[in-house]
Amino acid sequence: MIRQLAPASSLRRQHNSDDSMIPMINVVFLLLIFFMIAGQVRPNGDDSIELPSAGMGKQAERLPHRLEVNQNSVIRFDGEQLTLVQLESVIAASDRATAIAVLADKNLRADELDKVLALFRDAGKARVTLMVRHDDTKSGTAGGSDSL
Repeated sequence: MIRQLAPASSLRRQHNSDDSMIPMINVVFLLLIFFMIAGQVRPNGDDSIELPSAGMGKQAERLPHRLEVNQNSVIRFDGEQLTLVQLESVIAASDRATAIAVLADKNLRADELDKVLALFRDAGKARVTLMVRHDDTKSGTAGGSDSL
């Protein structure tokens, strides 16, 4: 029985076109894995909050929790909108070692901010850092003041 084989050039062409896609798929897959590991998925926060500026202070460390209070006294804790009563229960459930970054809008009234900070003072459980924008930085990055 005689078999007729296809010419080697046609087999080579078909084989090469499939092989050239495999490295590209591998690279895309590796990039996907890299950005999933290297990237950090976290809520962006309220863009309407304009931090007060300060000439002094130390560079802030990354804190695990974020409390935002905008100029209308809307409170967000880790991206979730809360009332003062709900915030009080969140604080009560936290432990003493909990570190929280407080981002208060510069146009927020002081008595409104004091209501929020009083919850932390009364509970005495969390370490609070008030975040500000340094005047000496051109990019407007946030820095922290001393802990309250």
